[in-house]
Amino acid sequence: MSQNFADKNVYLVDSLNLSKISDYDKAIVDSCVKLYHKSKDEKAKFEAINFIIEECWDESVWPKYNDWLHQISSKKLNSKLSKEQKKLYKYLLSTAYNNKGYLADQHGKSDWALKYYNKSFEMDKELNDRKGMAQILNNIAGVYQKQGKVKEALLTFEESLKIRENENDSLGISQSLANISSIYSNQGEDDKALECLFRCMTYVDEDSYSRLGVLYNNIGSIYAAKKESSKAFEYYNKSLEVHKIIGHVRGGSFALNNLGALMNDSNIVECDLPKTECDKIRTKKALEYYLESLAGYEQIGDMDGASFTMNNIGSCYSKLGKLKLAEKYLKKSQEISESAGYPTPLRDAAIHLSNLYFKQGKNKESLEMYKLHIKMRDSLNNESTQKAAIQQSAKYEYEKQRAIDDAEHDKEIAIEQEAKEKQTILTYATAGGLGLVAIFLL
Repeated sequence: MSQNFADKNVYLVDSLNLSKISDYDKAIVDSCVKLYHKSKDEKAKFEAINFIIEECWDESVWPKYNDWLHQISSKKLNSKLSKEQKKLYKYLLSTAYNNKGYLADQHGKSDWALKYYNKSFEMDKELNDRKGMAQILNNIAGVYQKQGKVKEALLTFEESLKIRENENDSLGISQSLANISSIYSNQGEDDKALECLFRCMTYVDEDSYSRLGVLYNNIGSIYAAKKESSKAFEYYNKSLEVHKIIGHVRGGSFALNNLGALMNDSNIVECDLPKTECDKIRTKKALEYYLESLAGYEQIGDMDGASFTMNNIGSCYSKLGKLKLAEKYLKKSQEISESAGYPTPLRDAAIHLSNLYFKQGKNKESLEMYKLHIKMRDSLNNESTQKAAIQQSAKYEYEKQRAIDDAEHDKEIAIEQEAKEKQTILTYATAGGLGLVAIFLL
């Protein structure tokens, strides 16, 4: 098949295959590249390229522009610049590091993700970019959460939220609330989690498809936890529809995975046959969703998502009596999880394999996998970690209420002084990168 590579002199990057990217992404790239060449303002030129990085989801597209941005910024910072130019290129380099961190995180390279995020954070700190610092803290917390470090994740999410509240950053506040809701959910506080997510909806525009898709997914997950299957099914399908509109494969795969889980764990599909036959029908339907989900994750190289989905596929094949296929997917999930250092999918793979080996009479192997499951379970759910997470949640609620009380008192004083003075503070700062959707997907 012939390759339709874009002209580097026009599109700036090497090996951009225009025939293989979606119409949505191509429209963004074409318009932004045109703006880059047309604009005479240095800042506007780079903002156009940064828009490609932030809005395109295709990993054959945006990482190329991010690498280009990193190279240009690094080169410029080694040359003689005005104060404003130096500030601009530091911001752009921070953005590039943030995006590199996001990409590393999505491909299971958590150590590299943290290194890139910390580089970005230090640069934002030099620039006194408070919104940028909050975004990086949010992304770092997301890595901690994937690693099962609940205490560190919660502390860092709350640190990010406090900065955003001080900056009156509505979009950032909604992001932090969504992430804190995931902590509440993991602690079994579903009503609080759901309340946070619906608060987030008030901060999201109707045309912000990617953010809406993530929120729909998360709301569906809470309803599923509350055993409200019809509402969960409604929101998962809303999420899937939105992600298909914008060609966001990862978001669509996540929604498909959740739909599969819903099929497996509820009576959403009506069936008048004997229970064993109904269970078989539901399992087959769940398997269809999981296989489609896995194809998407593998397409974009998201091994974290793939490992979770492989566990689900293995479980379905085991229920259907196809034990060789079940073992194949579960062993692959185990290998990926051990390599990437993700305890949650490893915990799940281990218990599924333990049950599978027990069915096959392989008692030694079954016991080994059960021991691995217990080890991973304890590392995620030890008593001190749970207590620390709950204590930190309570601390945040207390500080939040205290801040409200203090604000009311300050308001009374301000009314008395309003005739004498009035101050307006305008802060312009942009948080770079693509961390938003990645962390929401947790």
